[in-house]
Amino acid sequence: MKFLKDVSKFMQAQRSMEDSLYASVLDEVISGMVMKDLWARSMTYGDFDPDKTRSFYIRERVSRLKKKSKAINEYLKLVGLESEINSVNTKEKRRYAIEFEAYHQSLKQLEEQHQSTVNQITEEQSALAVKQDEAFTTIRADARDSAPKRAHERKMYLIGGAVAVGVTCLAVMFGAPGIISFFIGLIAILSLASGLMNTNEEESQIEAARKALKEASSLLSLHTKRQGIVDQVLERRGKAPELILSSSNFNGARKQELETELYSLFNLEPISAS
Repeated sequence: MKFLKDVSKFMQAQRSMEDSLYASVLDEVISGMVMKDLWARSMTYGDFDPDKTRSFYIRERVSRLKKKSKAINEYLKLVGLESEINSVNTKEKRRYAIEFEAYHQSLKQLEEQHQSTVNQITEEQSALAVKQDEAFTTIRADARDSAPKRAHERKMYLIGGAVAVGVTCLAVMFGAPGIISFFIGLIAILSLASGLMNTNEEESQIEAARKALKEASSLLSLHTKRQGIVDQVLERRGKAPELILSSSNFNGARKQELETELYSLFNLEPISAS
C-alpha cells in the first residue's frame, strides 16, 4: 500500500534527523509527486518562480508533517499491531484447518463403523427370526404329531388321580391306617398335577427355544459394540477443535480514523516540479 510506505518513509526520516526529513520531501519534489493543493499555493507565494515555489513547498510540507508526527506514529503502531495479529491469526487458522480435518475424518470413520454395525445387527436379527420360525415350526409339528399320545397320557393321569382320590376317601371311611391314606392321597395329587401340567408343554418348549437361540446369536455383542461407537461419537463431538482468533484490543476504528486524517497529507499527485 503506497500510503503506508509513504508514512513509514516519513517516520524513518524523522527518527534519523530533521535534515533527513527535508531530504525526504525534496525527493518527493524531484520525483514530481507532490501535494496538489500545497503546490498550487507554493506557486502563488513564490510568484511562480520555480526555486521559490520549491522552497516554500518544502518548508510548508515539512511543517505539516511535523504537526502530524504524533498521529503518524500512532497509526504506524496500529499498523504494526494489526500485522502481528494477522500473522498470529493466519497460523491459528492453519492449525484449526488441520485439526478440524482430522476431527472430521475421525467422526466419518466412527459413523461408517456405526452404520456397518447397524447393518450387521439387522442381518443377525433377520437370521435369528428365520431360525426361530424354523424351531417353532418344528416344535408345533412335533406337538401336533404327539398330541393324541399326550392327550391319552393326560387322560390316564386324570383317571388315575380320580381313582386315587376315591380310594383315599374309602380308606378314611373304613378306618385304614393313616400312613396308607396319606400315600394314596399323595398319588392322587401327583397324578392330577401331571395331567394338568402337560397342557403347557408346547409353550414351554417354544419359550426355551427362543431363549436358547437368542443367547447363541451375536446380537448382544453387536448391540454392545454399537453403543460403544455411539459413546465415542458423543465424546469426540464434545472435543471439537476451536478457532481462537486474537484481537489484542486492536482498535480498527481508530486506525481507519487516522487513515482518513492522514490521507490528504500523503495523497501525492504527479505535477511537474519545474
